[in-house]
Parts: sequence; structure tokens; C-alpha cells
Amino acid sequence: MHILLVEDNIKFRNTVKQVLQSKICEEIRIIESDSGKEAVKLYKKFRPDWILMDINIEEQDGLSAAGEILAFDSNAKIIILTMYHDHEFIQISNVMGVQNFVLKEDLLIVPDLLQ
Repeated sequence: MHILLVEDNIKFRNTVKQVLQSKICEEIRIIESDSGKEAVKLYKKFRPDWILMDINIEEQDGLSAAGEILAFDSNAKIIILTMYHDHEFIQISNVMGVQNFVLKEDLLIVPDLLQ
């Protein structure tokens, strides 16, 4: 499984990697990015199975980057992983076709969503 992890907080990014590596039995490859603009490029280059995308990131916000990725590939599987529990963000994500919207405090459910 290939995962594109888009998170600008290095400590949280490392926590996500540890959770994924400990909870997913199969071998996973994690591609990392700290910006939305770079995430779009990396998606087009590597076509990962899943994208875990923060909203508040550098250069291009996560919702905008997710929209650009989904416009390029409507089958892209994206989970928004954020600290913002905002109804508007959830609604925008759903309309775009994002698979899930998960609060960072609920990180431990993410491996189950990737199955």
C-alpha cells in the first residue's frame, strides 16, 4: 500500500507514520509532503493508494489540493485529517468526493479506514 501523507507538522507526521506502520499488517510505503502544491505533484507522479491530507498546510491549502487531485483523478482516495471540526469544511469535503473527514484526535481510526 502506498500512502501520500500531507502534513506540515513534522511531529504529527511522525506520529501518523508510527500509527500506520504499527496498525497495518501489510507493507506500506509512505510518501511525505508538507505542502498542498507539492502533494498534487507527488500524487501525479506516484499515484498512491490513499492520501491523508491536512487542511492548513503551506502553499496550497489541503481542500484546494484535494480538489485539484480529484479533478485530475476522480478515483483518488483522500482522507482529510485535520484539527478543524468545522461543518463547512466537512460539507466541502463531501461535495468534492473525499472519502472521509477525520479529526486528528481520532487518528487511531484511520488504519481501519484504509482497509
